[in-house]
Amino acid sequence: MSDENIHKGHRKRMREKVRKNGLDSLQEHEILEYILYYSIPRINTNEIAHKLIKKCNGFANVFKAPDEVLRSVDKVGENTISHLHMLDEFARYYTKAMSGAHRLKLNGKNCEEYLMNLFNGETRELFYMICLDAKAA
Repeated sequence: MSDENIHKGHRKRMREKVRKNGLDSLQEHEILEYILYYSIPRINTNEIAHKLIKKCNGFANVFKAPDEVLRSVDKVGENTISHLHMLDEFARYYTKAMSGAHRLKLNGKNCEEYLMNLFNGETRELFYMICLDAKAA
């Protein structure tokens, strides 16, 4: 039997897979595992990803989870907590920037999606006024 580590080169293979095929080529726990590479060096992050998803009741909830919930998972420290929350903030900022950059003409079809993205992840009350003109097409 060989003493060779079967996980050797795993991160490199994952990075190549993502570069070639995008995140859609991975399962949710693998995406989180991949994200954790950047805040948890040199250890297998697969089990941590599974535990976080279970503890937070789903992949998307990991990024919005309170610090104490994230901290309760073994090997999740302050850098990882900051990294996960930053990614949530980045996603929200990116969505808003993309919506504004294209100066959308809102209509009945895209208004709901625009508003969902605008309020996505917000934890405080916000007020926006959006005016639609039935004559403008």
